[in-house]
Amino acid sequence: MKIPRDLLSIVILLLCCAQVFSQKRYIPDSERFNAGLIIGINTSQIDGDFYTGYDKNGLTGGLKGIVRLTPRLDFNMEFLYSKKGSTIFAGNFRGNQPLKDQTIDLTYVDVPFLLKWMLKNELSSWHVEGGIVYSRLVNSEVEEVINDPVRQFSYQSILSEFGKDDLSWITGFGYTHKSGVSVHGRFGFGISKFYKNTRFELNNPSTSLPAIDPVEFLRNYYLSFQVAYAIF
Repeated sequence: MKIPRDLLSIVILLLCCAQVFSQKRYIPDSERFNAGLIIGINTSQIDGDFYTGYDKNGLTGGLKGIVRLTPRLDFNMEFLYSKKGSTIFAGNFRGNQPLKDQTIDLTYVDVPFLLKWMLKNELSSWHVEGGIVYSRLVNSEVEEVINDPVRQFSYQSILSEFGKDDLSWITGFGYTHKSGVSVHGRFGFGISKFYKNTRFELNNPSTSLPAIDPVEFLRNYYLSFQVAYAIF
């Protein structure tokens, strides 16, 4: 499969970078490995659904493993439960107000592979991080009210075609305290599309029927705000 091959290539590249830095033994081996807990919130949307706004909120959290390559550089691998998706205006109104009453609810197991760089050579410092996230879709649901099937696109009709594997770039910025507590914000953008319409064709503009265009593709992008704690 294409996604696992791409994932393997990028992870190997990150590990090669990690190996180069780890040759500089600035820290004792007894302090090289660590583990931690993470909890936070995702606010997300989906590229390809014709609507904008980070309106879908959900929890994220799990475990992380840490390899300290130098006092300023860590390699992190995380295992997270993560809620993503989108809320969409389906064409329904409450009075004169449009309703975002179509919801795509996606539950993933995320596995980020990250390099984290401390901006100062100190125990407490701001940091930047970046890498990739492999995600496995474990549950997907669509809630919608379709009053006019001609003008309203039904995401329920394509739910069974959502791909299980997903790959994203991720970048972040935060602060790490010497106590082991860190806070950070991250932005993730899908490299892969979890849905692609192979039958996609725009509506004929010459027709008098005001039907909406069908969805061509869907992919995730999201903001995440998290708190992490290094256990040891």
